[in-house]
Amino acid sequence: MTNNKRFPKPPVSMKDFGAHIDAAVTADQQVKAGVKGAATICKQALEVVRLDLVHLAAYVQLIADQTPDQAVEIIQSSGFDVAKSTAHAGVEWGVKRGLTMGTGKMRAPSAGRGAIYQWEANEDGTTNRIVVTTRVCRADVSGLTPGKTYNCRYKVQLNGLWGDYSNIFVYIAT
Repeated sequence: MTNNKRFPKPPVSMKDFGAHIDAAVTADQQVKAGVKGAATICKQALEVVRLDLVHLAAYVQLIADQTPDQAVEIIQSSGFDVAKSTAHAGVEWGVKRGLTMGTGKMRAPSAGRGAIYQWEANEDGTTNRIVVTTRVCRADVSGLTPGKTYNCRYKVQLNGLWGDYSNIFVYIAT
């Protein structure tokens, strides 16, 4: 990811990531040498590296999701491997009928831990109103007028950086 223009602001700098890996390796060597208390330090250092990887992977996925036709190339250029396809389909972005009249259930693919989702809807095609901000990839919306058409969208924030808006999903309230 170093000097890769596709990833201008990774949530963890490559310099810091390298330093975290070095700290974990050093801690592991101290455990092997029998240094008292080194196991706890090693576990903590490995957890920092694991969290770095989670944040970096989520960032790469967020960038790749913005141009699905180039996603494989983008992911590979980051140094990560492309995951094999699973047997089940993931959640697709959409809005479904809610349990009562004038409500809807917005659902989006997960962007990973720590993601913040901002959900918006409008009925006139120009003025978006923020329906809700959540820390999960779903939101319930209420106050919709049955029979009216709403343009819905969302965007995701990871590590303080907002991604682009999703495609518009047209929903007719019931």
